[in-house]
Amino acid sequence: MQTLDIRIDRHPEGPAVVALKGPLDAHSAKTLRDQLDPLVQAPPQDMVLDLAGVDYVASSGAMLIITLSRQIQDGGGRLILVRPKSQVMVIFTLLGVVDLLTFVTGVPEALAALK
Repeated sequence: MQTLDIRIDRHPEGPAVVALKGPLDAHSAKTLRDQLDPLVQAPPQDMVLDLAGVDYVASSGAMLIITLSRQIQDGGGRLILVRPKSQVMVIFTLLGVVDLLTFVTGVPEALAALK
């Protein structure tokens, strides 16, 4: 079973940049949630979620991202999703949430958008 690799880069005066590699399924979504909760609990917290290394998203993973976005927005922050692969974008499209999320093509663009 392939696991989700999670790398979190915290910037003292900027957003957290979270890079993911592997599948975002029910098991890995819980692990990701546990690691991101402390960041979300300290609003306002902007976050960049780099999905370039994610090749599969289960509905539980997609729901985590949607919930995460809402929680960050409720706390006064913003979540930006970076470089999702086409098979990942299909999930967000089928769920009808593409217009509710912010997508960019690279981490530098995400960081610039959050300034």
